[in-house]
Amino acid sequence: ILGKSKTIYYVFGASVWGPLRKLSFGAYVFHLFVILTEKAMDYHANYYTFIRVLLSAIHVFALAYFVSLVLTVFFEAPLRELQRTYLFLSLIHICRCRRSTLCRSRWSPYH
Repeated sequence: ILGKSKTIYYVFGASVWGPLRKLSFGAYVFHLFVILTEKAMDYHANYYTFIRVLLSAIHVFALAYFVSLVLTVFFEAPLRELQRTYLFLSLIHICRCRRSTLCRSRWSPYH
């Protein structure tokens, strides 16, 4: 489909979807927890109307994306940077070890 229509490619391939892509998995993981927490707080039977269901869905959507944003900013992004740094340093170490015949480093997981 993307090869046939350039409009679809430009809409769904735009860079504006990048941040939303990173948050979507977190929202997917936490939306069930948000729904269960919301339903556990109901102490009485509810009369469901269209407006109540719509507001509940908006609440779950917003809260799941907010939790995802907080976890992305405070946990996922810093850990990703540490992983990139460690991977970069270990790749440099591997390249140096391949050049030398005696490499006796203890911290490298590849020896």
